[in-house]
Amino acid sequence: QNALKGAVIDNPNKFSDNFGPFLDLDNVSFYTLNSLIDGFRQAWISRKEIDWKNILTVILKLLKNDIFWQKGEEATDKKFTEGFTWCLSSIAELLQEGCKTDDWAFDETLHKEVETIIEKIIINFDEPQPYVEKDQLNNALNSPLGKTVTVLIYLGLREARLSDKKKENKESKWNKKLKNNFNYVLDKKSLPDAYALLGEYLANLHYIDKKWTTKRI
Repeated sequence: QNALKGAVIDNPNKFSDNFGPFLDLDNVSFYTLNSLIDGFRQAWISRKEIDWKNILTVILKLLKNDIFWQKGEEATDKKFTEGFTWCLSSIAELLQEGCKTDDWAFDETLHKEVETIIEKIIINFDEPQPYVEKDQLNNALNSPLGKTVTVLIYLGLREARLSDKKKENKESKWNKKLKNNFNYVLDKKSLPDAYALLGEYLANLHYIDKKWTTKRI
């Protein structure tokens, strides 16, 4: 798997131009997908251009494929389940890197695709989420759902900064889908990680949407 990741880091476009073999879920493991996606993340961190449009399209194909979720859910072997969660984590980590700073981010025309990816993971992935009394935030920063909620916050911040740059003077500066998905993990899933992240990024969320944040406190 390390060899694959290294090859992707060296030449990311070679892989983003030929995703076909990696979509065969009967013959490709979640560990392989994890290495592929993490390779794109590492390439992006090293300031190499990657084909975000192609990559996001393929990630969406995976997440919309029932077999992808069935293979994750039906697995009884611990290693298989671990690979599935690693794969989801690597998707979230890639997206975090793609929108955390304005000087090195995917194009805003791709925000809708990213919002859909966030929604797919939040709605479809159910993992045991016990309350961690001592360090819920650390758990949130390391779980697949916590990492996905972090992407949601990062993207909301990017949308807010872009809105300010355009001098739109909006009271709510993020897309409604992002807000609805945050409400979903707080209200429908009662996700401890989401509450931990709400507290950690309270000032940032207040900047994005003062009225919403005040209501959530």
